[in-house]
Amino acid sequence: MVILGSILSILLVLSLWRRYHHSLAALKFKYKLYALRDRLRMLSVDGVVNCDDWVFDFMDRSLSKSISDSYHITLVRLILLNFAHSEDLELGRFNEKLERTFASNPEFEKIRTEYLLAVKEYVIDQHYVSVNIILKPGARVIFGASTAAFKLNSWLKGILVYPETSAYNSYALR
Repeated sequence: MVILGSILSILLVLSLWRRYHHSLAALKFKYKLYALRDRLRMLSVDGVVNCDDWVFDFMDRSLSKSISDSYHITLVRLILLNFAHSEDLELGRFNEKLERTFASNPEFEKIRTEYLLAVKEYVIDQHYVSVNIILKPGARVIFGASTAAFKLNSWLKGILVYPETSAYNSYALR
């Protein structure tokens, strides 16, 4: 009976810690996205980027969507979205167009890079125990360290074009 009580107490403490940790991670993530969106808008105000450019509007709307839907951004969802959209040719063409646009404008590239880093940190922070104890070591054994990191980064890059996590639907036909 004492052992059962101890196990339940440990589970309760872990559950409370996870709930607190997760809400803190979500808040930190949202603040990073607010700062990125504000910086993007300030670049427009300063004349560095054109606010009438489609990529500005796309990034602004995608950042806003990520802020409002941040509770949906999880490692499992990113993996599922990657598999769901892996054969979508229109999405692939749009992603290539977006990549060319980012390559031609370093300010948009900086915002995108920081956005992807914020998402990566958030996803890892959400699943801190499972990522650091189970997934990272397992992925290193199965894929190797560099391949595992590459796979995570490729799943993250898709977040900017998946219709569920970006403003893709508003720009796909342009």
